Amino acid sequence: MKTENGESDLELTFRTSADATKVLVENKIDAPLQPDQAERYFARAERYSKSRRYGRVLTVLVAPRKYLGEQGGQLGFDAAITY
Repeated sequence: MKTENGESDLELTFRTSADATKVLVENKIDAPLQPDQAERYFARAERYSKSRRYGRVLTVLVAPRKYLGEQGGQLGFDAAITY
């Protein structure tokens, strides 16, 4: 979904009878993160959280292991999945 502060590569919604979780996914293959990219994902997550339609909103980076470098980490996202 395209917004004033960028777009997510993929947005998933998981629902249970009690709640819904929104997951905003950035899929990196080779290109570097763009300036303030993680912060823009966070801003979109905040907007979804404030809508009160979701009990939880997460930002996830999916990238090759080498993308995260020697330090690893999540590069400003809530979680990172490597392959």
